[in-house]
Amino acid sequence: PTWDKFVLNQQESTFYQLSCWGTSIEDAYHLKFHIVAAKDQDGTIHAGLPLIVMGRSKNKAFCVPYASWAGPCGATPDTRDKILSFIHEARVRFLKQFNFTELDVDGVGTIMVHATIIYKAEGFHGDILKIAVALGNFHKLGCDFFYKLTNRETGKEVARAKTGLIFFDYEKQKMVLMPEKFKENCNL
Repeated sequence: PTWDKFVLNQQESTFYQLSCWGTSIEDAYHLKFHIVAAKDQDGTIHAGLPLIVMGRSKNKAFCVPYASWAGPCGATPDTRDKILSFIHEARVRFLKQFNFTELDVDGVGTIMVHATIIYKAEGFHGDILKIAVALGNFHKLGCDFFYKLTNRETGKEVARAKTGLIFFDYEKQKMVLMPEKFKENCNL
């Protein structure tokens, strides 16, 4: 299939990203194999993520990569990292509205300690995405940023993501408490 040709042509791809591995998982565990692919208008694949549907609830599928070696596959590092770049930019813009930067939130820096991306639909080169940002899971050292990426033209949700942020004093090389000004701007 087209997906397998794409995977075999990627330098960093693995066997676990091929459809034959997904079919093996389907046969052995009676789970459904699925690929979410980013294609351009002519159907050329630029990136994708092989998934196994683990369950359904109210017409929504819960999917996970079927091996730790079968993460996103992209034609270039740029396409593999595109969603992460988009949410990074959204986080920078969110901080900027309060006159903060990633290196200066009331005198201290930030570190992104984890990122999770859930791909919901295909995206195409040239799509204009709207990114909604919300904060939650506040704790004394940081919080989580939540992102919802939708196609501005169609309204279709493309991805959801979450990044964990902690506050860090780069001079002292240690984590620090959430700055008071950040708390004020988040109405905490």
